[in-house]
Amino acid sequence: MTLQRLDASQRPTHAQQLFEFLKQRIYFQERALVEVANALAVKDAPFHVRNGPLAVLFFAGPSGVGKTETAHALAEFLFQDRNACTIINGSEYSQGHEIARLIGAPPGYIGYYEPDDDKSNAPPLLEQNMIDKPAFDFIKKSTRIVGEKMDQDEEELKRLKDELALLLRQEKPDMQRIEEIKRKIKEGEEYVNLITHLASQQEGICHHSVVVFDEIEKAHENLHRLLLQIISEGRLGMSHGAYTSFSDSFVIITSNIGSREIAKTITGESVVGYKTADTRSAHAIDQDIYNATMKELRRFFPPELVGRLQGRVVVFRPLSEDQLRAIAEGKLNAFIGNNVVNSPFPLELIIDDSAKELIFQKSLGHPEYGARPLEEKIRSHLIDPLNRLVTSGQVRPGARIVVKTDSDDVLFFLDTEVQPIDEELVRKIGEKIASH
Repeated sequence: MTLQRLDASQRPTHAQQLFEFLKQRIYFQERALVEVANALAVKDAPFHVRNGPLAVLFFAGPSGVGKTETAHALAEFLFQDRNACTIINGSEYSQGHEIARLIGAPPGYIGYYEPDDDKSNAPPLLEQNMIDKPAFDFIKKSTRIVGEKMDQDEEELKRLKDELALLLRQEKPDMQRIEEIKRKIKEGEEYVNLITHLASQQEGICHHSVVVFDEIEKAHENLHRLLLQIISEGRLGMSHGAYTSFSDSFVIITSNIGSREIAKTITGESVVGYKTADTRSAHAIDQDIYNATMKELRRFFPPELVGRLQGRVVVFRPLSEDQLRAIAEGKLNAFIGNNVVNSPFPLELIIDDSAKELIFQKSLGHPEYGARPLEEKIRSHLIDPLNRLVTSGQVRPGARIVVKTDSDDVLFFLDTEVQPIDEELVRKIGEKIASH
């Protein structure tokens, strides 16, 4: 027999699209993002085990390296909304009785939820309708957009049919035009029928959901038991007797456990710090990181939970100083592109290299926080002062602002040669657009 080697690393198109989407938002964590994309790749595979959630991923690593942000990015990819996910913050469930907020209070206790009672208390956070709500909201939004498109298509079909009727009443009709219109009508009707069928199938379909258990090490052991049931059975019983199915859910668990050991494995330092050069292969480093993480998980979580997390751990590495510098550059460029150039208050913002370097240097000093200090320094040294300049009337739409430095401070300069946009004209254009 003739053998041909196969490549098991290839992913279907939608999974590859997810990987590329995540790469644009999460920096320098490609190995972790591959695991997330692979989870989406196997969801419809014939050999995919379906006695649990769609995917269970345990994100381990230091603070500020992109664990929770990856979950938000996954929700944005699925539902076009980064907040379309259910987040259970472990620090809010440090007491055993607080679990009632997730599965409901027992009958007879304050907070008991009765699904058929309109005057009942709020539903538990992990009730089926609650975790499915982002998907259903997305479906409704998509159906509305599809409905608007169908109305446009039906109007076009009506126009074509009227034109065809006029042509057929002529003594010498243009047969070529008649055949062309008939073809367009046939194609249009088939398209409208297809869209109508797809829209009618939306209701009742269980779509994906993203459920995040954030900083799980801070939660009470009762929450660990709930996780055990979700991972092993793919469902969770509520206090009112119903069950929540997680069979179509991405269950993501994040933890900072093992961050010190991960840093030691990579750098040999005694505390979390920046990466240094290493002669080991990338695969060897990843294996050492995984082993160090699993060792810490065994110390903290019960054996039955650790056993089910085996093979599901996705390690996020600490960030080097060069990587943080690149992230700072990317965040500044994203702010300029998304919030300045394309905002309702357009500006041309030029940030001098010295200003970028100053903002970056001020964010250093706390490597254990990862990239989080960057966001705070960009906000305090760039975004907040720029907002004050706008609200005080010193800057008008269309102005060119140059950002420079003076010793230890960020300074803003207005280019007086650039004429700002006429605000009255902007207002009138906005009103005209709104009226249509």
